[in-house]
Amino acid sequence: WEFALFETVQDALKCVAGSSKTTPPSFAPMDIPSNWMMRGYDKPIYTNVKYPWSPHTPPFVPHKNPTGLYQHYLQIPSEWKKNNANAHTYSLLFHGVESACFVYLNNELVGFSKDSRLGFELDVTNVLNLNDEPETNFLQVVVIRWSDGSYMEDQDHWWMAGIHRSVELIRKPATMPLKDFCVQCDASGDISVVAELDPDKIKSSPQLIKVFLYDDDQISATQGGCRRGPLVWSSTMNVAMENGDELPAEARVEGTLSNPKLWSAELPNLYTFVLHVLDTTTNKIVQVEACRVGFRTVEIKNGTLHVNSKRITVCGVNRHEHDPDEGKVVSLERMHQDVLCMKRNNFNAVRTCHYPNHVSFYKLCDYYG
Repeated sequence: WEFALFETVQDALKCVAGSSKTTPPSFAPMDIPSNWMMRGYDKPIYTNVKYPWSPHTPPFVPHKNPTGLYQHYLQIPSEWKKNNANAHTYSLLFHGVESACFVYLNNELVGFSKDSRLGFELDVTNVLNLNDEPETNFLQVVVIRWSDGSYMEDQDHWWMAGIHRSVELIRKPATMPLKDFCVQCDASGDISVVAELDPDKIKSSPQLIKVFLYDDDQISATQGGCRRGPLVWSSTMNVAMENGDELPAEARVEGTLSNPKLWSAELPNLYTFVLHVLDTTTNKIVQVEACRVGFRTVEIKNGTLHVNSKRITVCGVNRHEHDPDEGKVVSLERMHQDVLCMKRNNFNAVRTCHYPNHVSFYKLCDYYG
């Protein structure tokens, strides 16, 4: 990537309005993810309850507002440019940008976002070029250090702006009908699956949803290096229009697993959940999703916290996403170190102060308990 720092938001936006082939001399290489304060630009600021700017007139912030402009030519895989390129949708996924940003692709504004610790996804299907010419997909991201959202994000830690989490270009078949899904499992073995569907994509042909649960505790090696435990539960559900009625926005599957291995901090048993969507007219799988799940019930009884009907004592720590060398960029290896350090010192809880953490951190907590 290339990077330049401007004194105001307006100065950065003026540069965006120029030719995509023009690279001002002030641009320099920049690795992503990173905070520009850790690369010699601007200054990192630590505050507790004080705002690091003045005057304090919410929702307004100072006119002089450090603003970074990132630019990069997207590299499109050659197989994406082959036949049926238009049979897919394309999106840009930003996992974290502080504190607000405008995103441009090929000189077109494709989105704006605030909230420094939540990812956001932008549909770029109608803007992305899939021809064979080099340097045809020019991405620019204007990152603003202070925004009205900064008043809400005034917590006790270091302020560091930039694209501090990874960026992904995602391709999906345009016919994929599943928008989202949720799996809930409790200590009794009950399983509830809710799938959110796009009715427009399944009107032409009925769909069949198949769900599977595999025991991760009995994983065995197979040919090709794939690993999968034994199947312990499965179910199906048909999704189709009946008598001209509207298709359901949600599909539900419920069931029970006998004698599940429960998840707890001491024994964090996990299962692999897999969901298939099949087109019944062709009997082909059109979409597959997967995640790891645990069987657990959390409740309060007589004023005390219980997990799986057992009283527990919460032994927790406060943790910020902070790296001594990289600022707010925390690698998977560093997350792993943090979780192992907590477990080795007999902690069973972590407070993600004061914001949503990277999704990988939650997966590590699930795995290690």
